[in-house]
Amino acid sequence: MNAPTGLSISWIRSHRRSREIAEVVGVTPHFIRADSRLLPLRYLRQHFATKRLLKRERPTVVVVMQPPPIALLSAVSYARKSGAIVVGDLHSGVFFDPKWRWARRWVLRMLRRHGGALVPNSELATMCADAGVEVFVSHGWITPAVNQGEERPAAAADLDTFILVPFTYAADEPVDEVLEAASMTANISWVLTGRPPAAVVQRAPSNVVFTGFVSDSEFKALQVEARAILALTKQASTMQSAGYEAVASATPLITVSEAVIQEYFGENAIYTDLTPGDLATSALRVVEEHAVWQPRMAALRDAVMTSQPRVAEEIRQWVARTAQQEGQVRR
Repeated sequence: MNAPTGLSISWIRSHRRSREIAEVVGVTPHFIRADSRLLPLRYLRQHFATKRLLKRERPTVVVVMQPPPIALLSAVSYARKSGAIVVGDLHSGVFFDPKWRWARRWVLRMLRRHGGALVPNSELATMCADAGVEVFVSHGWITPAVNQGEERPAAAADLDTFILVPFTYAADEPVDEVLEAASMTANISWVLTGRPPAAVVQRAPSNVVFTGFVSDSEFKALQVEARAILALTKQASTMQSAGYEAVASATPLITVSEAVIQEYFGENAIYTDLTPGDLATSALRVVEEHAVWQPRMAALRDAVMTSQPRVAEEIRQWVARTAQQEGQVRR
């Protein structure tokens, strides 16, 4: 079965999962981000940029990162005229984030009519299937991360024992809990990436290091050399990218005790209930037991990578079948 031609669209400057999904499906990734502080104006510019791209490329498959829902509308508008299928790369925010969940029913209805959905875990897959949407579960794609001479960002260059906390300072991230946990573990440095609000910096203890935005090579150096990576969210049924990054670098992981996360990581991660005390205890434990947890993550990485070629082929075949079925319905 030949794979259809196509492209993926993400209304963001760059995104690891979007690049991975595009590679697996066999389409070309496109990142569309207009420079405007006014959200309506930015979305309008991105909408027209998407229309121009689709008109020029004429794909038969369009993969669209979700949210935001308006990006899906741009793709569906093209699909109605061209007969292309639309595959939503649905993140958990579509289902649970108050900013976007108002549109969940509409998003699923559009995908039911025009294609299908790729989701990162079985719980979201069930929600799609219950809405009549063709769905396939695709976890993060793992590429081994090794330090090939990359240097850490200057703020963290001289640290010995540190824990890496990739943050965007979004509403679902337990920033206050991490700062309080850090205050309980003076012998461990906590390295927080991303651009923190000034108020967060002001109340952070001295063993918290803020790197600001880092390059890909700097982040790779941090993830390989960290004693552990924290993948933390308060949002239900969410697979954090930091968890996949821990697998890629075989770095011990501390993460939340959500069912969908335990389904993926099993006994290879340390789980926390997100209270400061439990975060601090988990940090001390992973530093002390690093020689136990690092081989477990390495074994998980090997197992995931062994299965990836088969899963990639299954996804490509699923997309091809979905396109073929949609074509038959429309004829």
